[in-house]
Amino acid sequence: FIVYLDASTEAITDPGDDADGDGILNHGHGDYSIIAATTAATTAWSHCADNGASCTLPEAAQVRYGSNGSYTPAVSMLKGAVFTCDASLGSPGAGAVNPVCEYSDSNGLSQPEIVDLNGDGTIDRVYAGDLHGNMWIFDISATDTSSWGLHNTDNAPFFTACAADLKANGFCHYDSRQPITGKPLIRNNPIQTGAINKLVFFGTGQYLTADDRASSIKQSFYTVWDVDNVRHSLDRSNLQAQVIDNAFNTGDASDYETRVIRSTSVNYSTSTAEYGWYYEELPGLDGPIAERVILTPLLFSGVLLFQTLIPNEGLCNASAGSGYIMAVDPLTGGNPPIDVFGIDGVPYAAGVLVNGFMLGGSFTKGGDGVKFNTDTADGPSPPLDLTGGGSAGGGVNNDIPGSLFPASGRKTWTIIQ
Repeated sequence: FIVYLDASTEAITDPGDDADGDGILNHGHGDYSIIAATTAATTAWSHCADNGASCTLPEAAQVRYGSNGSYTPAVSMLKGAVFTCDASLGSPGAGAVNPVCEYSDSNGLSQPEIVDLNGDGTIDRVYAGDLHGNMWIFDISATDTSSWGLHNTDNAPFFTACAADLKANGFCHYDSRQPITGKPLIRNNPIQTGAINKLVFFGTGQYLTADDRASSIKQSFYTVWDVDNVRHSLDRSNLQAQVIDNAFNTGDASDYETRVIRSTSVNYSTSTAEYGWYYEELPGLDGPIAERVILTPLLFSGVLLFQTLIPNEGLCNASAGSGYIMAVDPLTGGNPPIDVFGIDGVPYAAGVLVNGFMLGGSFTKGGDGVKFNTDTADGPSPPLDLTGGGSAGGGVNNDIPGSLFPASGRKTWTIIQ
């Protein structure tokens, strides 16, 4: 199957409005749907101004002038650009009647994660985020592919990540979007039961263009409980907020080498509408550039690990940036259940600063236990010991009921002779 943007034609008078009332942040760019490749949607466009009127772009976008399928070639303009909608943009051709100016703010999905809910070897669910901060769930469990689609009948996202409160009609203003560009991590919720009982772990932030480098929009990390087949339209008001505190252990208050978490317990319950936890913001370092997450999180036993990015300013910096390796309790976002980093003076630290651009992480298992390895642009960082609990010891906490991993056991069997 192929996931496309189902293009629509909302008329936008105030950027950020949801003119068709569907409650989804799409600026007229369509809702997500699963459709046949032969009916792939074209790039969607939003109305910016009528002929002769002034247009101010709410963000960097492509702009065109015309109507009825007859348009000028699209030109790129920066966020905040002000221009008059007229033939100075070019001649759209004879087919354009009452021409207007439109801009394209097309969305896109990040890398998806696939899930087999019942262990039968067939994919049942697909999770993917988008550049507008929506996390979508596609239900493809039916044998009849024509019934594949979103996991709810309201054509709504499962969750919307936003640096501010959502608007009254349920979407995030473009100035507060938290784009999801990394693949989510999906695991069982060990303290609950049910046919659909998944924790969706993902961070927010974007590092795709030169403009992304200096973004100051606060980003977050989220863990959201997918508890049934139709739960949707969740946002941070449905989650328990946790706080990351930058700490230091060098005597220099500007050298935030480590982190700890101020956390509150999480009551996973539909009756109290508490569906997980999130960090109010990734605090970054001194300066306006936002810390963000662009890599997929990882999980080993009772430790959730994710890596962050804090880009450096300027194109000619020798180093692309820095970031933190975060190791936290997956069920609450609190400090980890083992002393992962083994830092003197900061027992059970939740994060450690890495002065390099992190490219990814992986686990290795050997005679000396399980290690978490981080690759940076400058080479590998020292591995973390997840078996002994860092240099300070501590061991893995096995008191968590159930398992964050799917049921173990034989998955396949082949007779070779």
